[in-house]
Amino acid sequence: MFNSTYYTILGGVSKPSKLIERLVELEYKVALICDEELFGTLEIHSAAKKAGLKPIFAKKAVIEDVNYILLAKNANGFSYLMNPPACLEDLEAMEDVVIIFDFDNTDAELMNKHLKTLKSKEVFKGVRKVKTFSDKEKMATIAQLDIPAVPVETSKYLNKGDHRLLTAVKAIESKDLYENLAIQGEDEELYVKPKSYWMEEFPEETKNLGKIIASCVDDYKFGNPVPPHYKFVSEVCKELGLDELGEDELFAHLSKVGLEKRLLKIPAEKHEEYRERLQFEIDVINKMKFPGYMLIVWDFVKSAKDMGIPVGPGRGSAAGSLVAFALEITNLDPIPYGLLFERFLNPERVSMPDIDMDFCQTRRPEILQYMVEKYGKDNVAQIITFGQLGGKSGIRDAGRILSHPLAETDKLAKLIPDAPGTNMDAAYKQNGVAIDEMLSNSHIRRVWDFAKNLEGVKRNLGVHAAGLVVCDEPIVKRCPIYTLGDTQVVQYEGKYLEDVNLIKFDFLGLKTLSVIESTVQMLKAKGIDLNIDDISLNDKATYDLISTGNTYGIFQIESDGMQSLCKRLQPDTFEDLIAILALYRPGPMESGMLEDFIQRKRGEQKVSYFFDDMTEALEPTLKPTYGVIVYQEQVMQIVQSIGGFSLGEADIIRRAMGKKQIEYMNQKKDEFSDRAAAKGFKKEEAAELFGLIEKFAGYGFNKSHSAAYAKVTYITAYLKKHYPVEFMASLMNFDQDNLDKLTLMVDEVKKLGIELRLPSITESTMDFSVSGDSIIYGLRGIKGVGSEVELLLNNRDENAFVDVIDFIKRTRFGSKKLNKRILTGLVFSGALDSLATRAWWKNNLEKITAVSFKEKNLADLSGFFAEDLPLSEKIENEQEFLGFHISNPFERVQNSLNKYEVFGVKDCVFGVNKIVGWIKSAAVLTSKKGKKYGRLVVLDSNGNSVNVVCFESKLSLLEGDKKPSVIFLKMQDDNSFILEDIRDIKDTPKYFRRKSEEVAAVIKEEVKTIEIGDYKSLAALTGDSFKISKDGQVMFSFE
Repeated sequence: MFNSTYYTILGGVSKPSKLIERLVELEYKVALICDEELFGTLEIHSAAKKAGLKPIFAKKAVIEDVNYILLAKNANGFSYLMNPPACLEDLEAMEDVVIIFDFDNTDAELMNKHLKTLKSKEVFKGVRKVKTFSDKEKMATIAQLDIPAVPVETSKYLNKGDHRLLTAVKAIESKDLYENLAIQGEDEELYVKPKSYWMEEFPEETKNLGKIIASCVDDYKFGNPVPPHYKFVSEVCKELGLDELGEDELFAHLSKVGLEKRLLKIPAEKHEEYRERLQFEIDVINKMKFPGYMLIVWDFVKSAKDMGIPVGPGRGSAAGSLVAFALEITNLDPIPYGLLFERFLNPERVSMPDIDMDFCQTRRPEILQYMVEKYGKDNVAQIITFGQLGGKSGIRDAGRILSHPLAETDKLAKLIPDAPGTNMDAAYKQNGVAIDEMLSNSHIRRVWDFAKNLEGVKRNLGVHAAGLVVCDEPIVKRCPIYTLGDTQVVQYEGKYLEDVNLIKFDFLGLKTLSVIESTVQMLKAKGIDLNIDDISLNDKATYDLISTGNTYGIFQIESDGMQSLCKRLQPDTFEDLIAILALYRPGPMESGMLEDFIQRKRGEQKVSYFFDDMTEALEPTLKPTYGVIVYQEQVMQIVQSIGGFSLGEADIIRRAMGKKQIEYMNQKKDEFSDRAAAKGFKKEEAAELFGLIEKFAGYGFNKSHSAAYAKVTYITAYLKKHYPVEFMASLMNFDQDNLDKLTLMVDEVKKLGIELRLPSITESTMDFSVSGDSIIYGLRGIKGVGSEVELLLNNRDENAFVDVIDFIKRTRFGSKKLNKRILTGLVFSGALDSLATRAWWKNNLEKITAVSFKEKNLADLSGFFAEDLPLSEKIENEQEFLGFHISNPFERVQNSLNKYEVFGVKDCVFGVNKIVGWIKSAAVLTSKKGKKYGRLVVLDSNGNSVNVVCFESKLSLLEGDKKPSVIFLKMQDDNSFILEDIRDIKDTPKYFRRKSEEVAAVIKEEVKTIEIGDYKSLAALTGDSFKISKDGQVMFSFE
């Protein structure tokens, strides 16, 4: 019978592996698959072959208003399915394809007309069991074709009753309720039938289908990928003025020329080492037939750089290749950091190379367009992805469509761990007792069963975030194409592409590269020409910054955990930075590797190399990591240096360790011990060492990737340390649409002592910009303004606004009018403060934006000298239109506050606390018992806010103007706050001690006037214990 799988999105729920199992159970000899598209071909073909079934593929098509099923008899026939016919003539030209008029046709005359054109082809009509009046009409129509018939009923699910699963999938995807769709009914008979059913229902038709199947041949040539070729060898040779070279010769030439350019910055005594390593890599790449691949990558990376598109220093194992460094594909020298070529390409384990590249996020589309233009739109496509129903989300989906209480559904979902790849079976092994307890409820059991049966079912289509397929001929000759919106994608998932002789390249957009480029451009505007490639990786100030843990905004190390790790580890070399990125993962942290590394780095634990006899052999490999095995490359080097294996063999062993191939590892353990003994090491120690590295291999990270990303980390740290204003402005530009992140960045700007200025119609650009040592808020970030304000900037750039009247004339009556929404945002964000007070704008905004307002009415505008809005109102407006406030209520007292160790919200502990704060908002409410109380938002001098309750007895404290004060807050056991008292800000010296440097400075000036025994004067200065000796020396202690 014909079968569909979950690759017919929302039209089937059968998982390919389960479908094949079911067909085997029912003693079928073939797997006849008819999905709407060919998405699952390779997965199904592989599963069928393993099970001993003959895979046959068919596809539905609509050609000139007639529904067909096209069945491929072999690989040649399948090629026509990949590029389905667009018209009747195309259909007639197909070879090795059985043509079946589908049952779902209603025009017998049109079908007979088609049949005349197809008379020379192998043509059948499709029939199925009549169940409805509509089926009866279709059967009468199809009966008018005088050709043999075959049964075309197609399974959509495995077992009788599974139609409920298909209904559930449709409910989930349409966000409807299961019961609503169940009423409409799903055909309950489209399950996988036993073979006997067909002979009973369609004896002659089934025999016809049997003859077709017997003529089908599985001659598909999946697998055995052939490396790609670079199409433009001749063009490059002409461009460089070279004689005609072969692909491998051009590759070698470019690599050697590139290395000589790199050697200009490398000590002469090392040049021979580099040249030998390069020649080794060239020989391996040519032998493995991958020069074309390398040239394709070289071409698009070079073109990106020629276009001024920032490219990352490297990613993944490719950073271990000197060839990649010489070709400027990567930008980190692999030799100083012990990065291994064999981790990228192993001459003893042939596999396709895989180079992923990071590009500036904002300009990534340009390089994708370049690839289309260079290779042709038919030769380039992106890669399809499939959204699927997952365990945790599947439970929530099932709960929703079944109208189950959200709290219970959520409780069940939380029993599925968040770890990637954790399915419901794995979750049950971990939390079986708790799950069983919940499943005793029959309603929860139903939710679980639906989610379990639907886990993994494909629900929608997407586009791979980075993958691009490039081919030297039209892709459709090797793989079917699908169009999603305006995007052309291959129908096979990335993991199957090599099986059809296609290579994918990952073009990733890395926002950090955009931030770096933006920072460099801002510096250039100030006359500072910074070349990122020339930055030294040994800048002490940069490592000092990282060691403080103040790493917000620094690539890969800005999380709380990373900040803590940096403070503890105190990195002072690039090798330390590489290790930080490699170690901050669950495996190393849980195994104690990270703790050992920190203690050895800090000298709290002795650095050792496992066995004394092996120290000399292991120290060169493990010294950078203080004797701890951190990287996969170190595992390979140990296997080489102690066991005498080649690095290629060592890489195979490393992979086997990672995959826990026990039998193979036992064999290699004996071989390792024997080889080590032959080199003079103790056999028993070698065996023990093998067991240790086997453990570490499971946690070891790819050093090449870590090193390449550590360079990006270092560059961002360098920029934050030496050019913090430009760096933070750039960082804010790329997250200005994310208010949560932007708020954190504003806090960081304050911590760095950088002034953040309000948006200004006279100074702002669209985005955050820099003026001196200040950051100016961009106009695009104002709520309600958006990109439309670009008209305003164009107007301003033509001629600066002279005054408020000039502004109104040009923005309300010119050709580029601004509407009320935009003007309101500009006014209350403070962007028009330079033209008039916000109070004036507020009083006149309705007049100015009225339809009836004419230029002659400008003379009627008044109140230019009125008092401005209260600070509290300004701050509320900024909060509304910017997402936070920039006006600082503490501005007038900040210099005084800086002299004291004042406390803020984050310093509070249980009990009564004193903080310097400002009541940002206060609402007086009435409780159910009729008592009044206040709900306050208190802002401290660090910009942190907290909700506070004010009881009725303290409401009088809220009277009068809001201004910075010393506020007493009581922190409750539940971390809530109650207002206790408010004191004048002038009382700060009574409640907070001076900072130590301030005390020291005052004492230095005042001690001359203090007489022996004059305790009161000194007590006022220090508040600490002291004494004055007979010779006048002041003896005191304070923090």
